[in-house]
Amino acid sequence: MTDKPWTWVPATVVILIVVLAIIFIGNALRRVADQRQSLR
Repeated sequence: MTDKPWTWVPATVVILIVVLAIIFIGNALRRVADQRQSLR
């Protein structure tokens, strides 16, 4: 694995991007839910 980094680096980058996207989407949904809650 250490002699062929091009095999695991792209997969690591994709996993990192997916995790960050899930975090950002969750934060956005939480913000929207909090705004709707405060309007009541």
